[in-house]
Amino acid sequence: MAKHDERPREAGPDAQLVAKAERLLASPYTASIKPLAELVRGSVVRSSLSGHSGFALLFEGDTWVVCFLDEGALRWKHGQGSPSPTELALLASPNFGDARSPLAEDRPYAGEACEIAAEIANAHGKPVTSLAYGEKSFNFCFPQGRELETSVVPAADGRLGLRVFWEQW
Repeated sequence: MAKHDERPREAGPDAQLVAKAERLLASPYTASIKPLAELVRGSVVRSSLSGHSGFALLFEGDTWVVCFLDEGALRWKHGQGSPSPTELALLASPNFGDARSPLAEDRPYAGEACEIAAEIANAHGKPVTSLAYGEKSFNFCFPQGRELETSVVPAADGRLGLRVFWEQW
């Protein structure tokens, strides 16, 4: 038994979590996101745009990424110059619900309103260090353990919606 002034022993890896992580890394969804990591790593966020179903990060060097809901998951498009009107329309798609209000279900930050534009603005002036992969979404990672935590959740009207929070991990 450890004493209060001793460093705790590290627990071994949980077999179920390891198996889930391995499935996630081998999934077609993760494979579809991996190219984005190489495109944005080191890019500094100059500004952003957002809607209820997506957001755009505009980088120094005149590149951008649009992240949007499609077929129940967060997808992306990357380009040079400015996103087209068609790409910007993905940020406020009528096919998805608005999940920015507090949620009734038990999940992280459920009781908080999600002001996507304000949350993403925290990334302005910061470089993307990597991406974190999820089952239906991905997160942009930044220095000092910060990330834009995205989640695809049921909105009040039953349709899927997007939530984004500036998070410390």
